[in-house]
Amino acid sequence: MHMHESECVVLEQSRRLEEVQREEQELLETQSVPLRNYLMKHVMPTLTSALRDCVSIRPDDPIDFLVRKSLKYLTRTKYDMHLMTDITM
Repeated sequence: MHMHESECVVLEQSRRLEEVQREEQELLETQSVPLRNYLMKHVMPTLTSALRDCVSIRPDDPIDFLVRKSLKYLTRTKYDMHLMTDITM
């Protein structure tokens, strides 16, 4: 059974499309590494802790709970930084 020329063209286009999609996926993954590293270093530790507390406490308004935890963390971090500045001066 022989393929017609049009079938060969369709198969070749399909192969090329798959290759382009694979290359695009690799590029996206490579470009996302800095963002993932940033999130893992600066966001995930605090967010994970807050989410763990949220699951444990099960507040009526979990979003408000997470916002308040974030604000409490932010306030504490700024206060700690202020203290560090005072100590080093």
